[in-house]
Amino acid sequence: MATINYLQNEITIKIAYCGPESAGKKTNLQFIHDRIPPSNRDELVYMEKDNAQIMCFKSFQPEVGKVHGMKVKSELFAICGDLGEAKDILGKIDGIVFVADSCGEKLDENLIVLRNLEHFLQECEIDILDVLTVIQWNKADTPNSCDPNTLERYINYLGFRTIRTVASNGDGVFATLKICCLDILMRLDREVGRKRSLFVKKQRESLTCIDTKMKYDGCTFYLKKNEDYRFEKCIFRNCSFRSEGCNISFVDNCEFSNCGFWGEFVIDLSQKNLRSIPDWVYSATFASTLNLQDNDITDISYKLGKLAELRHLNLDGNEITSIPGSMRRLQNLELLSISGHNLCKEQQESLRLWLPDCNIFLTGGCS
Repeated sequence: MATINYLQNEITIKIAYCGPESAGKKTNLQFIHDRIPPSNRDELVYMEKDNAQIMCFKSFQPEVGKVHGMKVKSELFAICGDLGEAKDILGKIDGIVFVADSCGEKLDENLIVLRNLEHFLQECEIDILDVLTVIQWNKADTPNSCDPNTLERYINYLGFRTIRTVASNGDGVFATLKICCLDILMRLDREVGRKRSLFVKKQRESLTCIDTKMKYDGCTFYLKKNEDYRFEKCIFRNCSFRSEGCNISFVDNCEFSNCGFWGEFVIDLSQKNLRSIPDWVYSATFASTLNLQDNDITDISYKLGKLAELRHLNLDGNEITSIPGSMRRLQNLELLSISGHNLCKEQQESLRLWLPDCNIFLTGGCS
């Protein structure tokens, strides 16, 4: 969890490098530390625990810009060994880089460690889709390294962004760090903006509209069928939302705490000439229907897996070429329609395997 120091006008973000033993986590940190001017970073610190070793240091990151005028400081950790020994770190982490070993004999170990990380984060009440930013295919220069397609198919089961690296000579190391920092800062920019907004508070009211820059506590919302609603710069606590089919037109910079949703919540983005799914959609985790029919979408982000309440997903009329493994999380999905796609037979079979209880309609595809 990022720390904001208003007196010093700076934000500190925490990034952890995780992965199997000897994959290159410490090598990443050592290279970054050696290349940052001493005036911009602290010394490396080694923490020995019973079943783990942790390396860390802090540094300023001027190359990623500022957040609402505040300087950005990063605290980087390389976690080796038992994740439980680093629970105090991972429980408050802002971003994770998973360092995988590209060597063929390490395929199984990479997958086991990644799944263990996902389960450990769940125990900390953290969704891996919210914090894991990028997977490194490290040691890409070794003779027995696997090709990226094999690594993607065997390890990247949720469809995260990936980058090939050779941490020993620094190839891709700073590119990885920048991807992670920018992803975190995009989230922080919204959160800090919300915290600095002036809120009007409403408590225990029955409402049929949603205003911006509001703090709602214990309110009940009755959202009308086919009416458009924007959720923007609001805090909702202990609220309930009831809808017979309202249209969600925008969700951004909102906090939902202990809220309940009943009924149909529809996002209709059909015929919008979209090339990708807008980022705000992934914040509408309560959506029950997502209609993306007749756009120009080819790839789907792994973040789609965050929409676990989806029951209907329409991707007809797009030229979908790949699907993220995170779609296996959409276990409430009752209907999935993808016509005119370019999915290979293997991907089509994966969809049916991931979503056995869903009615899936597929037309098109390639061999």
